[in-house]
Amino acid sequence: MLSPGAVAFIAISAVISIVVASCGATEPTTPTERRTWEGPSSAVASTGVEIYERREIAQKVSLPACLSVGPVHYRFVRVTPFTGGGTTPPGLTDTFYRLDRWRLWTETGPPEGQERLFVTVRGSTGVLADYERLPLSEQCNP
Repeated sequence: MLSPGAVAFIAISAVISIVVASCGATEPTTPTERRTWEGPSSAVASTGVEIYERREIAQKVSLPACLSVGPVHYRFVRVTPFTGGGTTPPGLTDTFYRLDRWRLWTETGPPEGQERLFVTVRGSTGVLADYERLPLSEQCNP
């Protein structure tokens, strides 16, 4: 039979183990300089980083602050959660551009000439980042 001190030690150890396991690893630092995305061409790039925090599930997600497709710039405006986790967002088309955990989507067709672009994050729980096109005279500064 265990002594009361041994039982207390085991209980405290179990609680500490649960707390440490629930904290998990922090997300690695995402570079903020201009980076070209992998895909059908070298037309897509991003700069800066936005951190989106989903408080209801204690998740922090890094997103590009600005996107560019050739000379056209897009600015991050909002995140819309969608059901389905890491699957295809409803009504969007995969552009086959990706960088790290990010994947680029459009409402229809290739990213060139689109009014809005969308980014999902692999491993997140249904995070869809929305980017709006800026006038040609304006650049996105993260």
